[in-house]
Amino acid sequence: MKVNSLIKILLVDDLPENLFALELILADKNYSFVRANSGNEALKILLHEQDFAIILMDVQMPEMDGFETVELIREIETLNHVPIIFLTASMDNAKHVFKGYQAGAVDYMIKPLVPEILTAKVAVFVELYQKTHQLLVQNEEKEKRADELVIANKELLFQDQEKGKRADELAIANKELVFQDQEKEKRADELIIANKELVFQNVEKEKRADELVIANKELIFQNEEKEKRAAELIITNKELESFNYISSHDLQEPLRKIQIFSTRLIADESRNLSDKGKEYVLRIEGAAKRMRTLIDDLLAYSRTTSSERKFKTTSLAPIIEAVKNDFEEIITAKQATIEVGEMCDAQIIPFQFHQLIHNLIGNALKFSNPDRPPHITINSRNIKGSKVKNKKLLSEKEYCHITVTDNGIGFAPQYKDQIFEIFKRLHDKEKISGTGIGLTIVKKIVENHKGVIIATGESNKGASFDIYIPSN
Repeated sequence: MKVNSLIKILLVDDLPENLFALELILADKNYSFVRANSGNEALKILLHEQDFAIILMDVQMPEMDGFETVELIREIETLNHVPIIFLTASMDNAKHVFKGYQAGAVDYMIKPLVPEILTAKVAVFVELYQKTHQLLVQNEEKEKRADELVIANKELLFQDQEKGKRADELAIANKELVFQDQEKEKRADELIIANKELVFQNVEKEKRADELVIANKELIFQNEEKEKRAAELIITNKELESFNYISSHDLQEPLRKIQIFSTRLIADESRNLSDKGKEYVLRIEGAAKRMRTLIDDLLAYSRTTSSERKFKTTSLAPIIEAVKNDFEEIITAKQATIEVGEMCDAQIIPFQFHQLIHNLIGNALKFSNPDRPPHITINSRNIKGSKVKNKKLLSEKEYCHITVTDNGIGFAPQYKDQIFEIFKRLHDKEKISGTGIGLTIVKKIVENHKGVIIATGESNKGASFDIYIPSN
């Protein structure tokens, strides 16, 4: 933002007359207004322009209301600081006000608006925006001055070094003159010069030895510093894992109560509830069930990071049979077939690999094609890293290559890396349930085994996962 430039304010409302009214209220200020007629249009604008001092957001809009729009805006890290004020004419009860603040708004105003109050509130956030920008400009100036000082110091150092070189060159020239005079005068001086040369060489050797000692001490110091940083990183990771695990567990108890009481409402108070009320309770139950699935997946992901890693040579066949038993009812219901080929032994963490196979087979069953029974094929064999075109594999090392293939709905090839991102979903969550964590856990387990996983797929033709883990 340049000095004396207009302050940008984003106005979001589906009614042009409301946008005009807001501009009219704030017209006598040094403001520049950007209009958005919907939540979607506001998001598109914010992807390209993020230097807004404040956003004034209508709550009731078609397609995407103000609450949903603000929640999506707050997911953009660079927009977390932009204050948002909700404006509404009808959603004025405490529940909606709380929902507005929960979505990420800083204020909630009820229409009809009092121009003086709106102007005052906007002025406060504009002033805060200007002061923040001034601080940023000052910090940038300080950094520039510091960089200039560093450059000046380097220049001074370079000049000192050049002076030293010139002095050394002059000293050498003087010595050369003395040497030439001595050559002319006496042959005996040659012995003196030779002796001096030997002394000089010894001194030089001692200097090099001293420099080597200093260099070794510096290397030792750097290694110790690296070890300290590594130890600190380990401690930090453990703390983060503990925090994630405890936080997930603390969510279990209130969630359990939500499920218990919603079930009791249906069982004990069904006659007293309207059809709409029953629908709301069923929605609560569904949301609680999805939340429990999410918490369970988060705990599983946490365990892949924090659990003790004890490797043992294990055959994959018993693990696959155990997972098939886990899905026995779904396999029967969908008339699915799981074809298991020859299985190799590998150094693995058994319980983590059970989770890996469970997630891959579960995904294949979940994302099956409704027009044909699911068919899942699992094979494995030992292979040299040199025979696989992957830079992450060591050419001289032997790997257990596991392939899991299905004939489900698959995915477009351009999503082969994104499917492993946490909470990433490629399909409509209303049609296919899930949390978007399953394949993230699979990749994490493979990495725990110092292996590589590659996904390939094609829409409506199925997916294939190739896993390479060290055989020993």
